[in-house]
Amino acid sequence: FLQLVFLISMMYTLLDCKEKLKKNRYKIGMFAIAVIICDALVFHRLGYTRFLSLYPLLVHLPMFLAFSYVSEFKLIKVLFVHLTATTITLSITVLGLFVAYYFSLSKAAVNIICYISYLPVWYLVYRYLRPTLLYTLRSTDKGWIGFCIIPFAYTLLIYSISTFNLEAVEAEPITLNVVFYFILAFASHYMILRYFRLNREQLTLQNEQDLLKSQALAAQTHLEALKESQEKTIIYRHDLRHHMHYLNTCIAENHLEEA
Repeated sequence: FLQLVFLISMMYTLLDCKEKLKKNRYKIGMFAIAVIICDALVFHRLGYTRFLSLYPLLVHLPMFLAFSYVSEFKLIKVLFVHLTATTITLSITVLGLFVAYYFSLSKAAVNIICYISYLPVWYLVYRYLRPTLLYTLRSTDKGWIGFCIIPFAYTLLIYSISTFNLEAVEAEPITLNVVFYFILAFASHYMILRYFRLNREQLTLQNEQDLLKSQALAAQTHLEALKESQEKTIIYRHDLRHHMHYLNTCIAENHLEEA
């Protein structure tokens, strides 16, 4: 349950869908109740192990559909965020498994390590990943299928090994394989995040250059307008000087009506 709450909070934070969620709160609430009831019935009928084997269909798929409905982003972007949040959640469990195995701790220690890790990991994601990811989600429309492959492959590997069941990963070789997959996933996500940051910096520089070009163009237009105004002023002064000279001549020669 806490893992599910953590996953939902991650999705909510990374997609920044609070405005649309407020408008659709009733529909999302009814959908969540229906999903919980269905999952409870499946859990009661099939048992814990079988329920975990169907976890992607019973939990991940409804969650993806719900956030797709309340998110402003395209489905492929929501899928990437969902897979990334799932990868982070699974990685916390992998961390707990590795620590428990290394120190010969019980399975209960895995859960305790996960509970302790949720809050600091959520803060790190909110502090460092969220700004860059949201900027990229809003400014980039290409390459998301390729981005999805890495977290999808990692999630699929973890599922194929354990079907999300801790009892299936007690053996030493499997645990070491899971840690190895975690290292690969972490390195891959680090490169994706680095790409996002470089892309953000490049877009920021491009926007600044465009702004400077706009300011330079506006300044040039203003200078041309000033130059044109100055030329007109010279012409007006010239015409006015001739006009005043003509008036003075009329008055001097006593041509008052003409003046």
